[in-house]
Amino acid sequence: MKHRVFQRIISLVPSTTETLFAIGAGEQVIGITSFCIHPRDDVRKITKVGGTKTLKIKKIIELKPDLVIANIEENVKSEIEGLQKANLNVHITHPRSCEDSIHHIRELGVLSGKSEKAEQMAKEQEKSLKEIRQPIKKRVLVLYLVWKNPYMTVNEETYIHSLIDAAGGTNVTAKTEGRYPEISMDVIEGLNPAIVLLPSEPYHFGEDDKLEFFKHKRLQAVINNQVHLINGEDTCWFGPRMANGLNILSKIFSSALSSLRGGPKGRSFTSFRTGSAISRRDPSLRSG
Repeated sequence: MKHRVFQRIISLVPSTTETLFAIGAGEQVIGITSFCIHPRDDVRKITKVGGTKTLKIKKIIELKPDLVIANIEENVKSEIEGLQKANLNVHITHPRSCEDSIHHIRELGVLSGKSEKAEQMAKEQEKSLKEIRQPIKKRVLVLYLVWKNPYMTVNEETYIHSLIDAAGGTNVTAKTEGRYPEISMDVIEGLNPAIVLLPSEPYHFGEDDKLEFFKHKRLQAVINNQVHLINGEDTCWFGPRMANGLNILSKIFSSALSSLRGGPKGRSFTSFRTGSAISRRDPSLRSG
């Protein structure tokens, strides 16, 4: 079955924009958001249609796209519905796992008529995933934060969780309700993760945020100097960055396993179910 190839594409998702260029469909992209910053040299000349959550609907309509690509978490539902009411062709995505990310690459290849390059990239990502996802004898407890004031984390229904799991970590908040639940420092101390990951987005954690954790001297992650600032684009942008994200996390986890000391015996290798101290909340994350 021959699929329609779209020639006037507006991408409302930063990682989708990057992926379209990576598979050779950049010339078909006529509009992007102000958060679509990669590939830097190429996106500068493309018309901006607002932020991911503050779209300029009129401008999008005026550009006369034959396809608009949106994302459930990245974009605001009411704005997407506004585009649909204007009779625009909106393709909505929602990758929540490593496998979903690979499927998304192939899907974009079909939509843009760049299936050959997309397939090549997808196979490379599959190879990386297979190599990383080997039988793991020990898993290290990981806390991944996405926001501050309040602290917010991720559960098992997220792409970030899938990366952590594939790279050999145990997400200590996997079983919480809501994809991005709030978490208190008291609960963090109770979970006692061996690793704390502080990404550069959606909240931009910095050195001061890292130093705050070192006030909590009984945390396993603090005892072993395993509070890490990481590039959030590599761990929450699905698409071509997935392999790099997996490699980064795998190296951190392997290093942590070899350096663990102190704390309750075996605690760093046991997963926990969280209690009611983690509240439910589902923010709109700039997850790529």
